[in-house]
Amino acid sequence: MNAKAIENRLGRLAALAALLLALWPTGAAAQRWAELDADTQKWLAPLAERWDTLSKTQRARLLRGLRQWRAMSPEERARARERFAEWQRLSPEQRAAVRAQYRRFLALPPEKRQRLRGIYRQFQALPPERREAWRRRWREQHPGVQRPWRDRPAERDRHEFRPGLDRRPWPDRDRPGGLRPGPPPRR
Repeated sequence: MNAKAIENRLGRLAALAALLLALWPTGAAAQRWAELDADTQKWLAPLAERWDTLSKTQRARLLRGLRQWRAMSPEERARARERFAEWQRLSPEQRAAVRAQYRRFLALPPEKRQRLRGIYRQFQALPPERREAWRRRWREQHPGVQRPWRDRPAERDRHEFRPGLDRRPWPDRDRPGGLRPGPPPRR
């Protein structure tokens, strides 16, 4: 092996060791309540009485979350509070459905997940009124049209979401019975 290959392997090993150390639930996460600094105790005050009874994994998760929270801007914190409030308003059935949908997403091949993330980013980049128009179109469709279209991957995958290209109204939009089922037509 040449020096470049050895250096490459050592670099990979160092990165792996750093990752394992960061994820290992010991060290700071294994601290008892009395060992935490005053600022951390202030942030985690609601957990003071039961902190020492939490598992190392739970403590590590809470400390990691606190580090992320501290790193957020005030706007990011406001959005996180808003999202948490939305989550709390969901019924147990709705939460279970969201979790199941997320598990289905994680089961997709990486390239498909990446594609969906790209589509989501494009959708989020639309002006609020355009996003609402897309949502309204989807809600106005009969549920029997929405579900089968979601379940037909071959047909669904032929249609790309193309923000800005959907400005022309659908030809049959004003027809009795509403919108044409399925995605907007390709141009």
